[in-house]
Amino acid sequence: MDVKANIPEFNTPFIGQDGRVNYIWWQFLLKLFARTGGTSGNDGDASLELIRSLEGSSSAMVAFQAISGDSPGADAQIGRMPRPAVLVPDQMAYQHGIHDAGDLHAVVTAAKNGFMASADKSKLDGFPNITPVALTADATIVNSTADGNILQLTAPASSLAVGSTIGGRLYALVSSAAATGTLSVWLKIGATKVITQTFMMPALGQTNTGMSYYFTASVRTTGASGTIQLSALMTSNGNALNAGPVVSTASATINTTISNTFTLGWNWSVANAANSATAKNAVLSQEKL
Repeated sequence: MDVKANIPEFNTPFIGQDGRVNYIWWQFLLKLFARTGGTSGNDGDASLELIRSLEGSSSAMVAFQAISGDSPGADAQIGRMPRPAVLVPDQMAYQHGIHDAGDLHAVVTAAKNGFMASADKSKLDGFPNITPVALTADATIVNSTADGNILQLTAPASSLAVGSTIGGRLYALVSSAAATGTLSVWLKIGATKVITQTFMMPALGQTNTGMSYYFTASVRTTGASGTIQLSALMTSNGNALNAGPVVSTASATINTTISNTFTLGWNWSVANAANSATAKNAVLSQEKL
């Protein structure tokens, strides 16, 4: 038998236009059956007629008559078939096949016995290494002029490089008697206030007036006499606290060879029972390596 002569051409449909198994495929399958002893002879045409009679097919009927009359139509059955997942190209990186391709990631340096190569360590060391902190309970100052710490972030010794940036956000509610001094918001490095902004309490008393404060501090130079540049923005609802939006800038020295604590805090200029400030949300974090 010429095997090639019995193999259907590429793209030959298995089901013909009449709804029955394509004659070409039947011939192919029957030839296989005959070669393996699956039929009672080599008369393919006779076997085909026998199969079609058992199938209940005829020129005016649709194949597979055993299907119940109330079975879903072909379109409905196809709709129930499982469909392969469709992935967009950028979600198929795991199938890329070239694991050191530049469009996926940099080449990983070879290492042995589970030890990290120096090049890989340098890459991992580049990630932010200062744990961010967030306010987990309200912080309130009332009827006092003492400094009140809201949140602190510690940068370990030598963890800051040129360009390293610390950022912070504060959202609070302020109440005060009429014209009773100021509320100052500041940032300390160690024990030194390096930038301060002030809200002047207005002539009208305030009750839970919203305020917000943001700052960014970027290291310019490192070492025992390093420098850091700071900028801050403060504002209040409808500028009710006579501030905002107001931007301030300052520069300060910082010794990056030692551990440094950044403290976000505030204080009143006048002690008054009606003067109260409550921090509701605050966060300090390393924004850049």
